[in-house]
Amino acid sequence: MCTVLNISKSSYYEYIKGQTHNQATESGLNDELRRVFQANKRRYDSRRLKAEMQEMRYKIGRHGVRKLAQRTRLKGHTAKEFRA
Repeated sequence: MCTVLNISKSSYYEYIKGQTHNQATESGLNDELRRVFQANKRRYDSRRLKAEMQEMRYKIGRHGVRKLAQRTRLKGHTAKEFRA
């Protein structure tokens, strides 16, 4: 059945259990991720963002943070080197 519908088996079983993806949760994560990113002068990468989000009790991994950052077009910048 999964091959006919062209979906993965894990997606099918998650749907049967009622564990579908919740857009409201993702939009809340997007807002919080953007706030943390802006508060740190746009210098955080996915590892630092993940640690920051986990401190705030969000259950999200590094790849999830990376995916959300790419969707919302958040790209970190490095600090300029000081030259005298």
